[in-house]
Amino acid sequence: MKKIADFFKAHRYVIIWTLCYIFAMKFILGALFNFNMFSQNAWIQLAHSHLHGFGGFVFGLMVLAAVPMYAATTAIIIRTKKPLFTIPLPGFIVRAFAPPAPEPAPEPAPAPKGQHNEPEHIELPQYMPLEMRGAFIRTRRGGIRPPVSAFDTSHITNMTAPAKQSPTTATETESVDDFPLPSDFDTPGDADINFSDGALPSFTTIDFDSPTTSADTQPSPQPGDATPEIIKHLTDAGHAAHSDGEFIVCDKHLIAIHTDNDFWIADDVDWFAGGKQRPSPIAAVIARAAQLELQPALYLGATNILDLEQRIAKWESDGIRIIKDLSEL
Repeated sequence: MKKIADFFKAHRYVIIWTLCYIFAMKFILGALFNFNMFSQNAWIQLAHSHLHGFGGFVFGLMVLAAVPMYAATTAIIIRTKKPLFTIPLPGFIVRAFAPPAPEPAPEPAPAPKGQHNEPEHIELPQYMPLEMRGAFIRTRRGGIRPPVSAFDTSHITNMTAPAKQSPTTATETESVDDFPLPSDFDTPGDADINFSDGALPSFTTIDFDSPTTSADTQPSPQPGDATPEIIKHLTDAGHAAHSDGEFIVCDKHLIAIHTDNDFWIADDVDWFAGGKQRPSPIAAVIARAAQLELQPALYLGATNILDLEQRIAKWESDGIRIIKDLSEL
């Protein structure tokens, strides 16, 4: 019996909806079409009859849609575990059948003096430091933080305050010889220092306006400084060569030149050296060669370049001819 009661309790909304649905269908079919859905003879007669007109169409539609509609609505009730429709009851019915209100619980009597209630549990924050927990608990309980002395006064008992002394008496008891004052504030050896022999620093020898002529500050040679020499070499070899800005046009080639012996880092956009920067000759010669419809080439008069072999392999794969010796021209 308990299992049956639990089953009806768990599926009470489905059972109530099934009974209401059957009652509604019986009422509609009986009132509108004079059809008894609980009569076996009525169903046998319906199976051998033909439906005509608007009434027959509506009757057949209701009979065919009754089972799918019931299945869909029951599935919704099972999924939501709530009734399909909620009809609010009138207020007077709710008040008539409502259980009586419980009596208010008596207020607890105040604790007599001298007795302390159990301290309430105070939940501390998760990451509160240990040294702040005591102050936090006292603040939550409304207590005042007791004054704490910086000295250990546990061993001091029955201590009387000393008698006040007048300023004159206190001054007389102090010994004047404890802090003797010097008779002369001159530092020994100050007279021996002679500032006439140039002991003090002087800025007269520093001139910020004169130009620096050191060889280290001279500008390094630019990549195009070897252009005339290379053009002369090509002309002597029987080639028609002429300059095109920073490049040399020789037959079907457009040659870029790099003759700086500093250590360079070749990038796709710019080349970098110590305190210097120049646009990449590779990108420049490719762009100019595409305009003139010539084959790009690079003459490396200096090979002090980072990862040169990997760079040469990449440049040659891009269609650039690499020349390391003038004899190859």
